[in-house]
Amino acid sequence: MKNTHIPNRVFTEKIVVGIQGDEGSFNDEVVRLILSEKYNGQPAEVKFLNNTENVMQALSCGEIDFGQFAICNSLGGLVQESFDATARHTFEKVFEYDHKITHFLVGHQEADITSIKKILSHPQTIKQCSKRVEAYTKKNIKVGSLAEDLIDGAKVAREIIAKNNDPSIATMGCKSIAEIYGLKILESDIENQKENYTKFVWVKRLCTSQ
Repeated sequence: MKNTHIPNRVFTEKIVVGIQGDEGSFNDEVVRLILSEKYNGQPAEVKFLNNTENVMQALSCGEIDFGQFAICNSLGGLVQESFDATARHTFEKVFEYDHKITHFLVGHQEADITSIKKILSHPQTIKQCSKRVEAYTKKNIKVGSLAEDLIDGAKVAREIIAKNNDPSIATMGCKSIAEIYGLKILESDIENQKENYTKFVWVKRLCTSQ
């Protein structure tokens, strides 16, 4: 059903966009590029909503005017949670944006690869780095995701590694994770193939009121 009560733009003085990832995620990296390239540096606010369902709900309620999320990756395939969330909501696609993805293994400043006992990251990241993940598991490192919350590498970095000061846990994800949360890059370019692209989508409310 179309939303006829909330206009396409609630926030006329700035662009308010909610994104699938946390601060330091690839979604964060991409939204900054989009705001610069497509919106010419207009005033903007980014809300970190962690998953696509949260983005779609915020869009429907008028808490944001635009949403951004990943829908597929050239190595990992369909982003299942985005597929499931978009099937439950009505929206209008604004555009798609392809972004080259390079993954890094990130851990505590005191950590090295021999001290890591567990690696936590988003299921898509694990798929994209499956060859390296296999090598990690052979070293008795447990690799998994907190799928119930769809926690990406940025949130693992903030909530588990940095906040808990735990050098035995690492994450895989964007290079900026290390810069933002004061962590260390343990390994670089860990994706299966260097030509690794994710397609992100910008969406807005579908309604009759302008």
